[in-house]
Amino acid sequence: MVAGVSASSFKKCTARVEVRDMRLFQAPSTTSGLATNRRRTTLLVNLMKRLLKHIALGCIAATAASAQETPRYTSADVRFMQGMIGHHAQALVMTALIPERTTRADIRALGQRIEVSQKDEIKMMQQWLRDRHQTVPNPDAQHEQS
Repeated sequence: MVAGVSASSFKKCTARVEVRDMRLFQAPSTTSGLATNRRRTTLLVNLMKRLLKHIALGCIAATAASAQETPRYTSADVRFMQGMIGHHAQALVMTALIPERTTRADIRALGQRIEVSQKDEIKMMQQWLRDRHQTVPNPDAQHEQS
């Protein structure tokens, strides 16, 4: 593989050159040498464009594949996610207090929206940590003060 292009992809690209086009490179110079040279140049330019396209696509595919294979994160990312789980859990504790503290429908609706979003985000952060084989804190544990 050269520059992300497999040998089979390279062969397919180069195989598209027609046999009559290849004869242009083998033909001896004739009186119509200028026309033949133009055709040769055009053929080479078209072939180069096709090869570059395949090389570029191969490089993009290889880069995308390697980016998907290697999750990039730091220990700070892990600590942030672990801390945010406790932070979001505090919001759930506060929203649980709403029904006994107020009868206002707008505050109760706000509390329900907060509860749904915070639970969803906690699940997402827990999965993010699991995917990276990191410690997943218990959201029911007391949030640590820093």
